[in-house]
Amino acid sequence: GVKSEVAQQLIDYSRLFQAYADIDARIGRNDNEGALANLNNQSKNYSHSLNEISNLLTNKIRKTSYKAYISMLMLIITISGLVLLIFTKISRHITKTIKSIQNTVKKLGKGELPQPIKIRGNDEFSSMETSINDLTVALRNTRDFANEVGNGNFYSEVNVFGNTGELGSGLLEMRKKLMEVAIEQEKNIKENQRRSWLNESLAKASDLLRANHSDTAALCFEFIRFAIKSTDALQGGIFLINTDEGDGKEYLDLIASYAYDRRKYITKRYEKYEGIIGSCLYEKDIVFLTDIPKDYTHLTTGLGIGNPSCVLLIPLLTDMNEILGVMEVASHKIIDEIQIEFFRKGCVNLASSIKFFNMIKENERIITQMKFQTEELMSNEEELKQNMEELNAIREDMERREKELLDEIKELNYKLYSADFEIKTLAKN
Repeated sequence: GVKSEVAQQLIDYSRLFQAYADIDARIGRNDNEGALANLNNQSKNYSHSLNEISNLLTNKIRKTSYKAYISMLMLIITISGLVLLIFTKISRHITKTIKSIQNTVKKLGKGELPQPIKIRGNDEFSSMETSINDLTVALRNTRDFANEVGNGNFYSEVNVFGNTGELGSGLLEMRKKLMEVAIEQEKNIKENQRRSWLNESLAKASDLLRANHSDTAALCFEFIRFAIKSTDALQGGIFLINTDEGDGKEYLDLIASYAYDRRKYITKRYEKYEGIIGSCLYEKDIVFLTDIPKDYTHLTTGLGIGNPSCVLLIPLLTDMNEILGVMEVASHKIIDEIQIEFFRKGCVNLASSIKFFNMIKENERIITQMKFQTEELMSNEEELKQNMEELNAIREDMERREKELLDEIKELNYKLYSADFEIKTLAKN
């Protein structure tokens, strides 16, 4: 079996070698045989044809290169001119833009606020101009805001860089703080105005109380009228403690009332500690009512007029804490704290004035009584003088008569002594 395989392989190899020899013969063993000779001949022909074509192309290139050179030169010159023109325009635009920016920046540097730059185009310089215009607008807004703040308007709006960034947010924060300062300042101004009103009203009330009045009722009426008008209240009345001449009991008597811009002649009398007025008198403290029923003033308060929104009761206390009565005030508006303070201090002054007025009247009564007693004493003194003169005359007469009697007694004693001596003498003889 092995031998047959080897024989078959030799046969195959022989066949392949013969085929290779045939191919080699067709290709040719040198350049003059076979396919190689054909290729060399064709190569020579192709080479000759290429040389001719090359010569033709070279001639054509030489003829057209000059035209191309001229065309290229013209094209270059044209392009260069266009480029130069474009560069000139760009240069002018850049120069103009830079000068405009430079002038604007110089004005900004001097503290001026120039007009916005007119923006033409859409390039980097335009972005710079836009930024400078934004800066100018922001500075102008800052100036306007500063002017408003300088004029005292702390509530003016501020819009600098959209209220962003360090400057914008800083100004916005400053505005907030200025608004807080403005609110506090307004509170202080209002408080000062309220305090000024309080001091002026108390001063006017004191002048009114120092004026001459015929009696306590006139004094109280002038005060209640001034107090009601000064506070825009609705009505008011003053109750003073009085004593019943019959049983000697104390009671509250409405001595003066004022309502609806006119004097009211109303007679009211309450027990000393009756109702809300009596409670105010007993507590010696202010009573302030805001939740008032519709019939409250007709049932409880002393005036019995109208339907107020609030009622204020103030005790009439002197500086020595002596209670003299109660003042009642009714108002359609809620009485604020500064008005309550006015009523409280004013009632202290009123109570002191009433006390002082009563003391003056009492002193006048005492002086009148003492004057009457003095005149009576002077009359008695004159009568006593006359009696003394009569007594002196009687005394002198009695002294004279006493002297006469003493002389008579002495004479009688002498006579008796003499008689007694004579009798003794006779008896011895």
